[in-house]
Amino acid sequence: METLQKTNAGQTKEVIHLPIGELVKRFSLLLKRYDVLINAYTPYSLSHFYNLPLGKQQEIYNNFKYYSDFCYEIHNSGVSLKDNVKTLRAAFNTLKMRTSDSFLTNIVDTDLIEIYNMEGRQIFRNFRLFEMSSLSLLELISNEWPELFERSLDVTEHIHKHITQALSGQQDLISMENVPTHLMRERMTDVKIAHFVNFKFIAPVYTGPEKIENFIISSGSKKVEDDYNYSNISFI
Repeated sequence: METLQKTNAGQTKEVIHLPIGELVKRFSLLLKRYDVLINAYTPYSLSHFYNLPLGKQQEIYNNFKYYSDFCYEIHNSGVSLKDNVKTLRAAFNTLKMRTSDSFLTNIVDTDLIEIYNMEGRQIFRNFRLFEMSSLSLLELISNEWPELFERSLDVTEHIHKHITQALSGQQDLISMENVPTHLMRERMTDVKIAHFVNFKFIAPVYTGPEKIENFIISSGSKKVEDDYNYSNISFI
């Protein structure tokens, strides 16, 4: 952590300056080892981050440092971070969480895997997310999901129903096959990279014998061709 000194009306004020650029740049080099090429940050994303309230900056920095540290730990143990099952088992061990074995047996290495807490904050994502996006790493970790991507409200309602079902704990594995394959598009870029997304499974994640505080979700995706006609697609 770095500190800066600011002088305002003759007074000296200490300002905390979190080295977020160094953190995401180092992680982008780990991603590169897995042939995942992503910009660590842009001038805009750095400016956006440092204009956030200090408490929010600290939360983003701490959460991503924790995530990146256990990714390094898994990588250094000899486990490929593109092996979803082994990575998840290691992640659950680190996070002191668990989910059903039936979820783990129903995923493949090309799936996008995400874990969210009850506030809807993403606490884990596999490397597939970084492969899919044209956004910088800092943009992905410092913005909320609705600021980054868009999909139809109808699909979002389907997803929320499944989340409620998963958090109830009545089932260890829930199929999401009734959620229609749909278009998910980036909001924050001129290019507007988009993917067809099909959700597969959702399951509760336990932090104690019967304590559910998170959920895990798997999905498949296919990048939309650059010449795709969006004229008949509604995101509302």
